[in-house]
Amino acid sequence: MNIDRGFFVLAVLYGLLAGCATSPAPDGIASNQPVTSHPAPSPAPSPAPAPGPVVVLPPAPVDKTVEGIDPTQPRGKTVTLWYGTNRKPTQPFLMSNPFGSERDTKLNYGVAEVFIPKSHESGSLGSYSLLKRKKDEPIRFSFARPLDDASYWSSLKTTLKKINPNHRVVLVFIHGYNNSFIDAARRTAQIWADLNLKGIPAFYSWPSRAKTLAYTADEATVDYSEKYLAEFLQRLRQEVGPSQPIHLIAHSMGNRALLRVAIQLQDQLRFGQIILAAPDVDADFFHDMAKVYAKISERTTLYVSKTDKPVNFSKKVHDRSRVGAPPAFARVDGIDTVEVVTKTGLMEMGHSYFAEHEELLGEIGHLITHNPNSGYTYVGTRLDRRSDCAKEQVGATQESCWRIVVKK
Repeated sequence: MNIDRGFFVLAVLYGLLAGCATSPAPDGIASNQPVTSHPAPSPAPSPAPAPGPVVVLPPAPVDKTVEGIDPTQPRGKTVTLWYGTNRKPTQPFLMSNPFGSERDTKLNYGVAEVFIPKSHESGSLGSYSLLKRKKDEPIRFSFARPLDDASYWSSLKTTLKKINPNHRVVLVFIHGYNNSFIDAARRTAQIWADLNLKGIPAFYSWPSRAKTLAYTADEATVDYSEKYLAEFLQRLRQEVGPSQPIHLIAHSMGNRALLRVAIQLQDQLRFGQIILAAPDVDADFFHDMAKVYAKISERTTLYVSKTDKPVNFSKKVHDRSRVGAPPAFARVDGIDTVEVVTKTGLMEMGHSYFAEHEELLGEIGHLITHNPNSGYTYVGTRLDRRSDCAKEQVGATQESCWRIVVKK
């Protein structure tokens, strides 16, 4: 495909920046000693009948203070995350660098811990600038600990039961292109901490190359990973039971896997809130197939932005419209399409707005904690523009039905 000079400059710029990924996290506080998966320990020999396997329980996903020199002044808090991934583990397994970008042929389960500094600012992963570091220290990945299948699900359910049912949340984050396992963990922890939720914060990490120039490799891998994402979501639903809402946030290229899984499992799964953030998905394919979301969720919300540089870049690469980057706004029954209007600086990607701005975090938090169905008209901080978009009777619209203006 021919690329004009302007687009070549834009591509070079994106090559210098991390399109979807976050800044690499520094080494965590955990040891780099190799570890192996932790099966439940065998009971001590006894003349009595042998008891069942002992479940190894990880720490509950509840924030814990990490004490500094002055024990009355906590330095921050730790969030425990539950992960599923079809990434191949490092060999030997390193707790502070657990997974690379190679594909595995099975699901791997475990828990990870991420440290949120006391100076953390809402919507931020932290700054590495010496001038800003003390005001907004980086969120730090600490370690991951693998668990075998039985221990993982038994301990997850045990942890969930400890949470008040009125405040119990199960949330799964599915990352996009150019993300490492650690990137996904840090983003999940940031969202969970900023929304101040209680329950099970989980993420599914597919084997992105975590390289800006590996876009086509990530496209192939996210397609390959669909069956593992489907297996993870099916098992999660089975283990937490039909009455517990499971909420999903899919970002960027992660929306491709989720949409196909939704089509495949539409008669088998039911979710609470589904948040589709900045989808790097073909607009025509989305329009034809996205009606499935209304069948499998209480409510689905789609966030798009004209100033999303990576999704606009994808539009150039594919020479086709992407649902996450208008001018045309998707209009699908049962889905709220919300235009996010924000200023994007020269060195900013404008792609992770769903997790960076109070207006979006506040809305997503409300949807998850209240779990309204699609029949409820949610306004919040949105501008109601339904009279404008209703002028067009079919298909995508040139005007957004809902709009959020981010105030910086």
